[in-house]
Amino acid sequence: LAVADAVNADKFHLIGESIGGTISLYTALNASNRITTVTALSTGHRGNYINQVGSWRNTIEQEGFSAWTKKMMEHRFYPGAVRDAVYHWFSETQANSSPKVTLALGELLMAQDLSQDLNQLETPVLLIHPDSSPFLPVSMSAEIHSLLPNSQLMVIPHAKHAIACSHANEGAEAFLNFIDSHV
Repeated sequence: LAVADAVNADKFHLIGESIGGTISLYTALNASNRITTVTALSTGHRGNYINQVGSWRNTIEQEGFSAWTKKMMEHRFYPGAVRDAVYHWFSETQANSSPKVTLALGELLMAQDLSQDLNQLETPVLLIHPDSSPFLPVSMSAEIHSLLPNSQLMVIPHAKHAIACSHANEGAEAFLNFIDSHV
């Protein structure tokens, strides 16, 4: 909200992927008067049901952050899903992240449970979910969809977790169509 305030945006469309999607849902629950729509990609609402994040600390402490990064890249993209330059940029950016912050964010995500509150969210929500996320099965996004009174669900075939990158065109088109029908 501070960023929106800095540019004098009273209402805006909020988009987030993974933990950013969870944060977007939380923000809409707590500031619905500010949010026009939410688009959440590869998003969970119950941290204790998110696969593999609980093992991050052991992987990082026992195998190192570069091993964690390599595993994460396998979880984010199918081979050939993005151009080599994009893959290397993503991998390098991730490898240069702080292991301490990465673990803190993962643990923050694992502690969340928005289940009891989502039925109160009247803000229109577009859920875009990959069919093959190693972290979040499609059933989790379907559960979010069933809890929200005003949502749409789009499942992207042959996609892993990082769909904002691997399927940016499909996501952008879905977002534009969604906001056209809600503005």
